[in-house]
Amino acid sequence: MSIPPRKSCSKKPPSITDKERFDYAWKHFALIADQRIKTFNFYIIVLLASFGGTISSLIRNDLPRHDFCLIGFAHICAAIIFWAIDSRSCRMLQVAVDALTEIESSPAFEGKSKLMLEDQKRNKHGLWHLLSYRVAFKATFVLQLIFGFALALNPSAFLSAPQSPPSPQPPTPQHTGPVRPAEKQKGCSYEFNLRGSDQHIIIF
Repeated sequence: MSIPPRKSCSKKPPSITDKERFDYAWKHFALIADQRIKTFNFYIIVLLASFGGTISSLIRNDLPRHDFCLIGFAHICAAIIFWAIDSRSCRMLQVAVDALTEIESSPAFEGKSKLMLEDQKRNKHGLWHLLSYRVAFKATFVLQLIFGFALALNPSAFLSAPQSPPSPQPPTPQHTGPVRPAEKQKGCSYEFNLRGSDQHIIIF
């Protein structure tokens, strides 16, 4: 008895349209970009709070030297941590950008509707590539790193010099009584009575 051949149970993979591919890539790009901006906004709050506390401590100059070194290392750690988070976000964004540029290369997109491709084309000329979130974020991280290293290695350069007490002024002689004119045969004279003394000085 012959066994009938089995029918193939394999199914064809579902096909998606270019629009569905574009929507998927764009949602991924928008989600990562939004998370990146929110993370940097939180970093700015941390940065302002840390700089405010550091400058206040430097002005008061009421902490020992090793405490300022620890504050400098805290700035270094904060900059490195947020730099690593932003670098991860940039890599994930680049994956979405590559997918979007691939989709825009299809015949469905014509003219100026290829936004990602047009942006990449314009950034290749001149200094336009410097006007980006990536450059601005990296510059902020680098500035905090430099400040942290400088404060940790040489906190004395940021401390205000201690103010010297004012020098005492010599006491000025004070008169206890009013000046009284003294009658003499020639000219005019004035009599002074010094404090703490019974002597009188007459000046002609």
